[in-house]
Amino acid sequence: MRKSRFLDNRRLSLYLHIPFCRSKCRYCAFFSVPVDTPPADMYLRAVLRQVMAESGRWSGRRLATIYIGGGTPSVMPAAFYEAVLSRLAALFAWDPVIEITLELNPADPAPGWLAACRDLGVNRFSLGAQTFSPAGLRFLGRRHGPEHVRRAVDMLRTAGVENISLDLIHSLPGQDAAGLHADIDAALALDPAHLSAYCLTVEPGTPLARDVAAGRVVPPDADRQAGDMAVIRDRFAAAGLPAYEISNFARPGRESRHNLRYWHLEDYWGLGPGAWSSRREPEDSARGWLRRWAWTGAVANYAAADFSRPVEEDLVSPRTAFIEMVVMGLRLTAGVNLRRLRRLFGDPWVDELPDRFAAARSAGLMELSPTRLRLTERGVPLADEVSLAVLE
Repeated sequence: MRKSRFLDNRRLSLYLHIPFCRSKCRYCAFFSVPVDTPPADMYLRAVLRQVMAESGRWSGRRLATIYIGGGTPSVMPAAFYEAVLSRLAALFAWDPVIEITLELNPADPAPGWLAACRDLGVNRFSLGAQTFSPAGLRFLGRRHGPEHVRRAVDMLRTAGVENISLDLIHSLPGQDAAGLHADIDAALALDPAHLSAYCLTVEPGTPLARDVAAGRVVPPDADRQAGDMAVIRDRFAAAGLPAYEISNFARPGRESRHNLRYWHLEDYWGLGPGAWSSRREPEDSARGWLRRWAWTGAVANYAAADFSRPVEEDLVSPRTAFIEMVVMGLRLTAGVNLRRLRRLFGDPWVDELPDRFAAARSAGLMELSPTRLRLTERGVPLADEVSLAVLE
């Protein structure tokens, strides 16, 4: 593989999917299985088999970030993470400043469990607060209350953890302007290092989608969603957490390094059922500039897999990869790095961009410089519509 400072061939991000949760939220479309007691030993054996089967593909790489998501990672014992991280440490060098994130349901953690995870090297915790409204939490099907979020943050700080992220969901049915500001106030009062704020999305196949189809729930319209996001962006920026991506906000230096690597289409390795891996292979672009694969299906199928052939595989062409980089780059406050695109894909496609986005630039939705293409604040709510121009 050719080397370039625009292709990070030495470092690797890893995502570990925990497919278990105590109960399924009404809006959730991620692969997860509700269980009272997760089969930690069985799942550990399967994950370690996948690690050993696929580690050779990443030989010589250094782990830069690890993200443990789900499902609900906080339902698993700390010993599970100790075994997985120990195996990874034996196989790979780690960045001295590696970022290791673990998602929490605020109702789960106990002080001893948090301290054990911290001692294993977990240095960033992401809490699914979603809303601080008891009625809103019931609507979403969450099993925690507002008091659990505050208690979890207190426990994390007592354990010496400062890199704390909170997830919020905005534009809930029945949430008025006062409710939105109350959620913002409650989140900022906890002084997190990072905040994510996503509009409630109606995903096919979820209980929420069935309620919307039956007319029992009416989701807010696009204007309401854009207005709520504008309020969130202004309030968070004023509090010292400016947006670095459309839905993500951080104090300087506390941006999610793992997610930034996704958004820049850097390589990542997915462990667990439904977790995708992505590896750039520009030296063999006839096969596809990106190769992606996943072990999908039921947990039992994953547990029985020999990991010789992925269940799903996708070869992404250079043109599709280029489009993905533009679309993802437009979500970032820093915008699209045109120098990087030229280095990776050549001049012709990049030279098309000013004409493709001429209408957006004329409307004041986009700014273009010799090195950057980025949305204006006015263009942020219309990011999806503006991005369609690169597909034409």
